[in-house]
Amino acid sequence: MEPANSELISGEQVRFTRKGAPFPDGTQFHFSPQLGKMAGPVYTAPARIWLGRTVTVTANVPNESTPAQATVTLSAEPFWIGIIGAYSVLAAILVVGALVNLWPLSQEVDRLVVSPPAVTLGSGESIRFYAAQNGTGQSNVSWSATSGVITPSGDYVAPKLAADATSPSTVTITAQSQTPNGPSAKAIVLVSSAGKLILNPSAVMLSPGQSQTFASGDKTATFAALSGDDGVLAAGPAAVASYKTPSSVPRPRIVTVTATAPDGKIASAHIFLSNGTGTDPQRVQMSWFASLMGAAGALVWTIRSFVSYVGSRKFRASWGMYYLLHPIFAAGLALVAYNGFPSLFDSGGSCTAITCTSIMKVAFYSGLVGLFSDTVMQKLRDITKVAFGTQEARTDQMAAAQKPQPQQNPASTAAGAGSAKPPAGNP
Repeated sequence: MEPANSELISGEQVRFTRKGAPFPDGTQFHFSPQLGKMAGPVYTAPARIWLGRTVTVTANVPNESTPAQATVTLSAEPFWIGIIGAYSVLAAILVVGALVNLWPLSQEVDRLVVSPPAVTLGSGESIRFYAAQNGTGQSNVSWSATSGVITPSGDYVAPKLAADATSPSTVTITAQSQTPNGPSAKAIVLVSSAGKLILNPSAVMLSPGQSQTFASGDKTATFAALSGDDGVLAAGPAAVASYKTPSSVPRPRIVTVTATAPDGKIASAHIFLSNGTGTDPQRVQMSWFASLMGAAGALVWTIRSFVSYVGSRKFRASWGMYYLLHPIFAAGLALVAYNGFPSLFDSGGSCTAITCTSIMKVAFYSGLVGLFSDTVMQKLRDITKVAFGTQEARTDQMAAAQKPQPQQNPASTAAGAGSAKPPAGNP
């Protein structure tokens, strides 16, 4: 039965002959599995081939006891070539569109603040200043003052005013971060013969919908909330004011509340607004960015590999799902790498919205994770073995029984010494 082996794609046909001649009348043809159609000696492949299959065609010739057989291989390569080609184009458009929609990424400037930001003191009076970096905790800083005395812990003593002083003296307090290339922050002290004006508390952290009351100790003082905040500041009796945070705080920020007295005294306090979820929106945004860049890197690799194998006519349909799911896998792998190795992805220094070095590093390394996902997986496997490797401490284990080794024929051993490597496949 000729041809004995043939390969067809969707809709193609093959005509079988008997040693080059037509089959005699009365020959019955059968094929299994039931894929496609059989019209006499002509076999037609199905209109759609999702997965490669092998069909066996049998011809029962009259007056012959042994049936003739042939094999037809149904190839799904054209279907998968079309699917993966369209998928790659669509996925590339979606990833680029998502990156454009996410850009420009905004990274908060590495910010140091001093609380209280402004205060009025009388001659020789004292107050303690606090420094917080990005609104979290006491920061390691060095203190300095243009006048008066300030200790390493932030305790400040105002200078003595002259007896005939009529106008307040302005003193600048500076806090300089001790980290390399760290930020600095300033506060203002008015030294006035009119006495002290301080807001209490000088700093507080609030979540959406919370309230805080500030007291100035001066019934003539007026309050104002600065920095374009959309919270509500309401003055109350006995020199106090109540501030209520907005119902939604998309991104943590700092609000400055200021009290001003008619005699020129000023005092300010900081309100650190959090989003109330415990998550950093900037970090979440950067995680999405890392995932997208990982998918973008995987798409570059996928398209290169796919075009290479299609061009060399070595593409195998069995790798179709690998090409479709590889960008999704790389996006997840980039997210793991970004959160697992922050020192590699983040520069650790201050930056602005578009020219931030850290953002460029996240894009570069996340793209590399997508491009070389197999290498990254091998490295993560090595790290896992080191971090979570176990050592059997039991000394009473039973010795494993040795399996008998089969006897080898020296001739077959010599013949198999140069065994060939399996054929290379996708990708």
